[in-house]
Amino acid sequence: MNARLTFDELADMAAGLSRVDIACHRSPDADTLGSALALLSVINANGGDAEIKCADRVGERLRFLIDGRVGNAVTINSEFRAGAERISVDVASVSQLGSLWSDGGEYLFMIDHHPDGDGRFAPCLTDMTAAANGEIIFDLIEKMTARGVWKNVPRETWTYLFAAISGDTGSFCYGNTTAKTHTVASELIKRGADFELCSFLLHKLRFEREAAAEALAVSAMKRYCGGKLAVSTLSLRAMSAAGLESSDFGAISDIMRCYDGVLVGASVRESKEKEGEWRVSLRANVPVDCASVAKRFGGGGHTQAAGFNVAAESAISAEKITADAVSEAIREYEESTEGI
Repeated sequence: MNARLTFDELADMAAGLSRVDIACHRSPDADTLGSALALLSVINANGGDAEIKCADRVGERLRFLIDGRVGNAVTINSEFRAGAERISVDVASVSQLGSLWSDGGEYLFMIDHHPDGDGRFAPCLTDMTAAANGEIIFDLIEKMTARGVWKNVPRETWTYLFAAISGDTGSFCYGNTTAKTHTVASELIKRGADFELCSFLLHKLRFEREAAAEALAVSAMKRYCGGKLAVSTLSLRAMSAAGLESSDFGAISDIMRCYDGVLVGASVRESKEKEGEWRVSLRANVPVDCASVAKRFGGGGHTQAAGFNVAAESAISAEKITADAVSEAIREYEESTEGI
């Protein structure tokens, strides 16, 4: 188990960053990407040399963050540079790194807001009270500017952080949203964050590929646990036959939980990186402990939003493993709240 860092310890380590590769988690969302971009922008604005690394490509919905509409266009790949320090943002466990862990290279530190997954892989600043990793990055930037280490903070930094926080809170609608979340968001807007751009492109804009993915996922939906669990399982063959990729299905677990009577929505998708591996994403409407389910399989996340991988020979097997584990968590939740 790696050491937990205090904010002052993290700031001391961050002060020495010069040539650094910032790792995001697989299937990048707005929080991991926005947090990484905010760090990249401020490090590079203060004479550093930062790049972002991710095992998966950035999905269509998040492309606006890296294609030049917010700041400079940013190229992301999965190849670490020789001699560069490695850090990670919004990564709960080794399994979320994908190929970014394959060479066994050491990470200088992690910044995260999830409970422990399959064990931290570097010294970590963990703040589980933060609604999004972007809140932690905001606090770090505040501390570093107060110390006089980071003297220049580009305007786009605030937009990246707003995207991170808005994305992980469902536009400030999810239960993880706190009073501090709104305070930080307000401060970001004061400093010039383009909240209108983020809100529309993250939460309102519709893509034809996503609509096709939703239709396919809904056609595959099955209900378990008396209808309280909705699961959509898709093989690579099914996705390919529809002209779609795994990255088109990022919102499916959230869609699954929106059906009447459902407590937990689950998306199960076959991985193209490793034969026999299936990616599972969970979203809950009530405090069913999704994080504990994920931890059993080496994943991580929050109580009502978590992810992990399962090994299975078929879609039927992957779905059964997922349904059995989540149904047990639902029953435990119901037993704990009986009579309340």
